[in-house]
Amino acid sequence: MAARIPVRVSARRPEPGRFPDGGGVFAADPTVPAGLGPGFEGVGQVFLYANHDGVDGVIETARAAGVDRIVLLSCTGPLHRPRRSMSGTSPPSPVRH
Repeated sequence: MAARIPVRVSARRPEPGRFPDGGGVFAADPTVPAGLGPGFEGVGQVFLYANHDGVDGVIETARAAGVDRIVLLSCTGPLHRPRRSMSGTSPPSPVRH
């Protein structure tokens, strides 16, 4: 059996029930990188979503905490549903799985 790699997750508001139990979730705001340091301690790799405010501070904090590898993730589609399409009609609701 392969060894399990522990996973840590950050969220601005880690509400109960949104993530599996196990203590791997911590509150963090990527727009305030100074508060991210404790969450990076002992972490070797980070998957980081691009933020419209930038990621430089997050990357610097992660590197200072000893993170070896950072993968910058981005999205090729809209993050928010537009109010109206160009035709003037409301767009369909996104499919949720």
